[in-house]
Amino acid sequence: MHNDFTLFKRKVPSGQKVVYFYAYDSAGKRLGPWSTGEATLMAGRNYCNRLNREGRLLPGPKGIPDFAEYANGFWDWEASHCQQVKG
Repeated sequence: MHNDFTLFKRKVPSGQKVVYFYAYDSAGKRLGPWSTGEATLMAGRNYCNRLNREGRLLPGPKGIPDFAEYANGFWDWEASHCQQVKG
């Protein structure tokens, strides 16, 4: 058994330390890390607790299509966005 999330600090390129978190799915798999955007562990914990209450602790998919979705209709001249301009 473990917490819903684990916090840790990471130094970002600007030199500041920012709190990041790992979250665990229903199968116990660790996912992340994601930034809280906070500088202190207390603020990071409050941020994660708020996300957890709202059911948003685990971000959804980013909406990046897989290759099949991306290439769908590519060879269909009428549906393709690569048509040459006639003129």
